[in-house]
Order: sequence, then C-alpha cells, then structure tokens
Amino acid sequence: MADQPRTDLLRAWLDSVGQLRSIAGSIADPPEAVHRLQELQEQVVGGLFLPVDTIVQIADQLSEPLREQARAFERASTAFNEIAALLRRQADLLETAGGAVRVPTEALKSVVGAPERSAKGGEKGAPAKKTGAAKPREPGPKRPARKR
Repeated sequence: MADQPRTDLLRAWLDSVGQLRSIAGSIADPPEAVHRLQELQEQVVGGLFLPVDTIVQIADQLSEPLREQARAFERASTAFNEIAALLRRQADLLETAGGAVRVPTEALKSVVGAPERSAKGGEKGAPAKKTGAAKPREPGPKRPARKR
C-alpha cells in the first residue's frame, strides 16, 4: 500500500513524458511545444498538491465547529459546577435543619422516657430484623401462552 502513491506518481510522470513526445512530434513550432509543456507541468504539480490542499481545507472547515463544541462543554461544565454547589448547600441546610429538630426532640424524649431511635429509624437496643430469602410465591392460575 505504501508503494501505491509512488507508482501512481511514476505512472503520471511517464504519461506526461509520453504526451510530451507526441506533442513534440506533432508540433513544428517550438514556442507552442514549450507552452504545452508548461501547461502539462502545471497540471502535474497541481495534481501533486491537490491532496494536501484538500487536507488543509478540511482542517480549516472543521476547526471552528470543534471550538464551538469546546465552548459548549465549558458552559455545561460551569453549569454542572453551579448545580453541584447548590446541591452541597441544600445538603448542608438539610443537615442543619435535622440537627435543629433532633437536639430538642432527643431532650424531650429523655424527659418523657420515650425510646430513642437509631439513625436508621429503628429503636436503639431493639433486636434487628432477620433478613432472609424471600418467601416463595404461591402458584396461581396458569395463563395461556402468548402467540408469536
């Protein structure tokens, strides 16, 4: 595959030389031959740089959309940072509110002798509930099979 461009260029050069021979044989006027030679040379050189020019053109066309996408991601990142800060603030406020309610409630419970609850909602000192496998389901009436 790496030899493909070389052979294409060589083939193009040999075709150009062949065209020059036919031009030189058919034209008796040397300035006309020189003019045709210059045109042919321009075509060959233009063909050599066509892939590079195409790549440069594509790069120019794609750079601005990529920059726009980068700016969009930067704006989104800023928005996500603001949302994260807001969520942290809400969590702090909720924690403070829970503490403001918890302290007087625990004091009142200790005065009246109510049992204290743990952070997970169960009573302190109460036996933990056993967790095991789910109870098997009772077999119900059979449903007819679906048609496919």
